[in-house]
Amino acid sequence: MKRKTGTLMAVVLAAASALMLPAAAAAGLEASGGTATPVTLQLPGGAIPEADVSLVLDDGSRDNDIGLGGTIEMLWVNRFTPDSSAFPFEIDEISVWFSSIGLVNVGDDITLILFENTAGNADPAVGAHFLASFDTTVQTLDDWSVYSLPTPVTFNGPGDAIIGVVGLEVPGTSYWPASLDQTATQGRS
Repeated sequence: MKRKTGTLMAVVLAAASALMLPAAAAAGLEASGGTATPVTLQLPGGAIPEADVSLVLDDGSRDNDIGLGGTIEMLWVNRFTPDSSAFPFEIDEISVWFSSIGLVNVGDDITLILFENTAGNADPAVGAHFLASFDTTVQTLDDWSVYSLPTPVTFNGPGDAIIGVVGLEVPGTSYWPASLDQTATQGRS
């Protein structure tokens, strides 16, 4: 049987409210494996040929910024739960909003992180499996930084796609790299 291919559309808004950890805490995860900008995902096959899907958690606006005071690296993630029929899919591009009000600078070092969680636990860290990370830098401020991944990342699911950023800058003073949407949160960031 020949498998069809299609495209999924997703929105990744860098926001952190419920899950914000020092970057060192990422080692504790199981590593076994405005208007929003769309992110293109390629389906290697499955039940949704040539379909567009938006993975949206918030209203796409930046209302605030949060950080850990600029004395420690931090990570923040968004947790998406696509319909089980959307799996498997590949993500090849991530868009992240960085704000100048958060004292972020173009060129600040970050790492994009992608995890999959098929455990069904309400805590996204429980059962999360590391899929990939990509070192890069902040590309623009007060707009979407768009990152084309050098290698597409496959989510086999079903379950949660966890996409996030590790802020690597430690300026020693106030620093709030994670833009936060407080007006329409779904508590999945």
